[in-house]
Amino acid sequence: MTGQETGPVLRGVRRLVARADEAVCARDERFAALLGWQVTRVGFGARAYRDPRFDHTPTPIQGVRP
Repeated sequence: MTGQETGPVLRGVRRLVARADEAVCARDERFAALLGWQVTRVGFGARAYRDPRFDHTPTPIQGVRP
């Protein structure tokens, strides 16, 4: 095998790993979705959770200096 070939066994293992990964993180992903967070898969069983509200800077109040 050259590493480029994917036989039925390797495809099956990849499917099982993907299902296990989804099962491990499903509860946290549902919770993040309820909060409106963005979820990025960064590895097996690892996710990066981000609240997009932090992308927006507050509008400065007139007459107040930082």
